[in-house]
Amino acid sequence: MLRVRVTRHAREVLIVLELHEPAGDGVARLIGRAALSAREAQVTDLALQGFSNQGMAHRLGLSPATVAVYLRRAYRKAGVRSRLELLGLAQHLAAGTAS
Repeated sequence: MLRVRVTRHAREVLIVLELHEPAGDGVARLIGRAALSAREAQVTDLALQGFSNQGMAHRLGLSPATVAVYLRRAYRKAGVRSRLELLGLAQHLAAGTAS
């Protein structure tokens, strides 16, 4: 199940995504793991959990620029242009699998 909570803190809008699935699967499984590399899947899942590029880089031991490359590749494969579109796709796919 995919649940989204949006909160405003100071000047930032934080989107918290609760994926009730094992880490590493999430939307990558929904989009089709075969289409995404292991790193693209990791970065996609972390992005949907609300991590910034800097936060993902720190967590994965990569540079923020490398994270951005993985995100761009995942966006292209998923047919989206932004995190917001990726989130919308994840919600749409999760709603389709929930029924």
